[in-house]
Amino acid sequence: MVHRPVVTICVLLAGATACQDSPTDLLPQIERFWLRSAECIHAVERGCLDGGASPVFTKHGRYTSQGWTEWTQGFQFGSAILQFDATGETEFLEIGRERTVDVMAPHVSHIGVHDHGFNNVSTYGNLLRLMSEGRIAAPAVRLSSALNKVLSSPHVMVNAMG
Repeated sequence: MVHRPVVTICVLLAGATACQDSPTDLLPQIERFWLRSAECIHAVERGCLDGGASPVFTKHGRYTSQGWTEWTQGFQFGSAILQFDATGETEFLEIGRERTVDVMAPHVSHIGVHDHGFNNVSTYGNLLRLMSEGRIAAPAVRLSSALNKVLSSPHVMVNAMG
């Protein structure tokens, strides 16, 4: 008789602890997680359309921002990109890509705060990864002259870890 060790997987997903004997047993919890993630992304999108500082706090049950929360914008828009990555729902790719193009350029050349590196990895980095994996097409647009100037400067060093 061959004895196979039973591996028990315990994970906290979607607010509930699930201890299962195989990874496929976790699929219902993972599916609930991505459904809830989609709901949250839509809620933030509905409440924060102006492209201002990212919503980090809730006030009276609604997301709100502070003037200093712009450092989290990459996580806000990167969440939509990761939602697409996990589910294949193109609606989230479009949300993430549009918000990245519309809002994230100032983070590219920001120096002195490591959080801006995370912003860039969460947005531009994930889009670049998806392009290199062949999951999405590279955009057929030219870089804006301002962004092109920043990226071609010999004084610019992108440091994702601060």
